[in-house]
Amino acid sequence: MFEDSLFAVSNGSNALVFGISSIGNRFEGYTLFQRGASATSTGIQVGNTGSTTALLNQVKLSTNSSAVGTFSTSVIEFRDCLFDSTASVGIDTSGFALGQVKFLNSTVAVPTYLSLSGNSSFLLDNETVFEDSLSLSASNLLIHQCELQGLTEFTKTGSGVDQSLGPITATGSVHFKNTGSGLFYIEGDHGDSYQDVTLENTSTGNLAFCRRGAGNTIAGNLETIITNGTLSIGIETANRASITGNISINSTGGLLIFGGLNQQSASSISYTNLGGGITFKNFNQLSSTEVHLVSTGSSNRITLGTGSSFSGKFKAEFPSIMIQGGTYADSLTLIKTGNITDQGSGNLTCYGPVSFKSTHSSGTWQINYAGAACVYHDDVTYDRSGSGILGGIQQYIS
Repeated sequence: MFEDSLFAVSNGSNALVFGISSIGNRFEGYTLFQRGASATSTGIQVGNTGSTTALLNQVKLSTNSSAVGTFSTSVIEFRDCLFDSTASVGIDTSGFALGQVKFLNSTVAVPTYLSLSGNSSFLLDNETVFEDSLSLSASNLLIHQCELQGLTEFTKTGSGVDQSLGPITATGSVHFKNTGSGLFYIEGDHGDSYQDVTLENTSTGNLAFCRRGAGNTIAGNLETIITNGTLSIGIETANRASITGNISINSTGGLLIFGGLNQQSASSISYTNLGGGITFKNFNQLSSTEVHLVSTGSSNRITLGTGSSFSGKFKAEFPSIMIQGGTYADSLTLIKTGNITDQGSGNLTCYGPVSFKSTHSSGTWQINYAGAACVYHDDVTYDRSGSGILGGIQQYIS
């Protein structure tokens, strides 16, 4: 038991460990855990599996600017720890610019806001629980088995590849944000569960949500924000995630991909801006609410990919429209406004009336340049209002 202030500094190549074999360990005073100036490849471990270490006061974390190592080997680790409601955890004024902070099988009962600089990372795993609001920002983020009960924000700032495997259980809203050039993969390998979710990509990197797993659910709404790079949902799985609520889009650049996702009935798709590209592939909208997407500019593209289906009316007005397939239960209206050449591959199945309209002054729009035949079960209208070329081949009208 530490009843008063504790300054724990790890130097050299040996780890500094607290409570590795005892139980009921308590830190009752102010505590600083720091990797010192001569620290090399190891760090500090607080607690161990089954040790139940309680931290009851202010806890600060730090890495001396002269310390060396890597973010994966230079670690401050909390294992089987309880940050009580009287505690707090933060970064010391000396900063934390190198290393990894781990929370393993730990419970944090207080609001936690941690931002690491340099080559640094967070790792959450082994049924770690955050009972209040949480904000983590670092070059690398690894989010595995954890429960998030409050308002949560994760911000990846670096250039590396991060694969968060889950399972993530979130009973509060969660915001995943990529501001760097790296790849931020929320894999969903073990069936993540969310309420409201916000996905945001603001740099040249890639944010991929529910990338390849099965059994992922969003009980609330999904907000997508993209200014650059690529933001995608379910792009490498045939197992669609499920969303109960509405989808909102705020795109001013980059590419937004709606992949393996089932949007349930009585929900909608809306947008604030459509300044980048958008793709639907293996997306299933069960709602009968109309989808109407309008993009200005000269080169923004919408791609209607294979495996997608829409139960309600679908209307899109884009400079570039690439058709690769999909099933449309109600009317389909597509208006191409740009001078780009689009050579689609057909493969449409449409049960309502279909309208293809081109207003571009040059360029070519071919509905099916070389692909599977389109099947139309209602009227089809071709309207060439501009002077560009509009054409379709291999169509069968029943």
